[in-house]
Amino acid sequence: MTVADPRLLLDAFLRCANSEVQLLLDGFEISDDPYDEDGDRYFLNFQAPMPDGKWNRTDWNVEICRWVPDGPQSEGMSSSKGESILDCARAEPPALAEIVELLNRSNGKSDVLAAWAKTSAGEALAGTAFVVTKRYDG
Repeated sequence: MTVADPRLLLDAFLRCANSEVQLLLDGFEISDDPYDEDGDRYFLNFQAPMPDGKWNRTDWNVEICRWVPDGPQSEGMSSSKGESILDCARAEPPALAEIVELLNRSNGKSDVLAAWAKTSAGEALAGTAFVVTKRYDG
């Protein structure tokens, strides 16, 4: 992690046109978590390396996850946990334009994230420069 890493996150957040993203400074990440009652609930985290490798996060990463129910659902109440689907990790920081393009393409749309979640290891997320380096397919 360098001083430039949080600045790159902030610049990408400010320049993207996706009004659904959130900048999460404590986790050095930008999150796109669209709410969709009908389908699988996918979300995307764009992550910078953490100081001192906290949480074993030493690379830049695009993480696509799915919300899954966390135990029995009671009437009107539910809880979910995030389940990792894939990672697109790289040691070198991406260009600002690559991050902005990723966030603009995801654009708070569940269908885009669902399509990206099917991407095979070694392939790029459609329309982006981010290549899947790991899948968590059990």
